[in-house]
Amino acid sequence: MQTVLFYDRERNQVRELRSMMASARCDCHIPADDEAFKEALRQGDFSLLVYSQEHQHLVREAGLTQPINQPVILLTDANYEDLARLLPEIQATNLIARNPDGTIKLRELVNTVRKIFDEDIFGVKHYLTNGTRSEVFHIRDSNERNEYIETIVDYCKSMHLRSTLIQSVELFCEELLMNAIYDAPRDESGAMLYNDWSRKERVTLKPKQAARMEFACDGEKLVVSISDPFGAMTWDILQSFLIRCFGSHSKIGNFTDQGGAGLGLYFCFASANSFVVNVDPERKSEFIGIFDVAARPKQRASRYSSLHFFSTQKTPVAAPSVALPLRRIRAV
Repeated sequence: MQTVLFYDRERNQVRELRSMMASARCDCHIPADDEAFKEALRQGDFSLLVYSQEHQHLVREAGLTQPINQPVILLTDANYEDLARLLPEIQATNLIARNPDGTIKLRELVNTVRKIFDEDIFGVKHYLTNGTRSEVFHIRDSNERNEYIETIVDYCKSMHLRSTLIQSVELFCEELLMNAIYDAPRDESGAMLYNDWSRKERVTLKPKQAARMEFACDGEKLVVSISDPFGAMTWDILQSFLIRCFGSHSKIGNFTDQGGAGLGLYFCFASANSFVVNVDPERKSEFIGIFDVAARPKQRASRYSSLHFFSTQKTPVAAPSVALPLRRIRAV
């Protein structure tokens, strides 16, 4: 059984948290106070560390003689303006956004913990009620991407989803299909094939280069996945995009304006309640948007979003998934 060291300012979710962690085959250790947390850090007897942003100073004060090698999840309520400063300061690639009332989404936390410890990180199944069926499509022709977007829009309408949410899904798919078709494909040497092509120029991918779109709705969440078979995305690249986009005061473009610039991620973060990036290096990159279908437009506009990064390549410092919180903004 894995041991999770958990320390947060909120204490009213402790009982439910312990039960949910047990369901994920994890023992949850919750220190009683700041000194107990620092002592637990020094002992290092845990498999995963989860703590809140305001307790970063306690990690420094613990006087650790070496970096924390276990996966780390940071709980935070940072907004877009804080990201450029926050990202370079944290050693982990895991941040989970708080709810407006200061609580955290325990189901999101448990899903993140499971994916950190399990080898299977891909697919929409991790975020849906068991038994929910998904639709899967393979995209090879850039001229057909609008047909696939219309397909998911029709699906959303059949599920009676709000028009504002459908617009967000449409934007999400447009940006990531552009990325999968024009920016992701590479030759055997790793050189980009279509990155500098006009987004109006037709691209026909070979079967082994085809993008994959999967989506499903369980009545509470709509989950959309778009993947490519190249696996070129890394946390460093994603982080650099975030710092550039969310730390910039200039007007942001999108994939269709500047191929490969990564600026379309800006709109993906803004459109989804949670954004998940799964990577098997040099084999597969998957981008997942999780949309809360129950939230009203005003609620969705005021809530934080989360970003998760998972990789099959485990490293001592940045092995986990990250859940990064972002304030919702309107796409421009």
